[in-house]
Amino acid sequence: MGTTSARPRVIHRQLGPSCRLSAFEPPGRAGEYHLFVEPEHDGAFPDQLEDLTRIYHEALGALGLSRQSAIFRRCFVSDAANQLDHVMASPLGLVDDEGEAAAVSCVQQPPLSGRKIAIWAYH
Repeated sequence: MGTTSARPRVIHRQLGPSCRLSAFEPPGRAGEYHLFVEPEHDGAFPDQLEDLTRIYHEALGALGLSRQSAIFRRCFVSDAANQLDHVMASPLGLVDDEGEAAAVSCVQQPPLSGRKIAIWAYH
């Protein structure tokens, strides 16, 4: 007789008003986590970027994921020509002092919410 294996756990949930999680957790193996994060408030781009970064870091902490576990982050921005340098100089960019290095891409595709930035992060 064959053995029955435990089924992977698939999670889809809201982590606060502007952060959504999709996760795949196979038993005994590393899980995969996809986070989609937007700032909670309108305002100037630097303020939205700071708000989004805070929400993203709080979500990682709540999930027990390290900042160094990111595989990639895709940033959706409303004006790439004027916002790309801000993103890349932030903790969400390619490298910072806290070691959050990951593959990063920015796409000029404004979030449907009307915000100026959103990210999809894969851990």
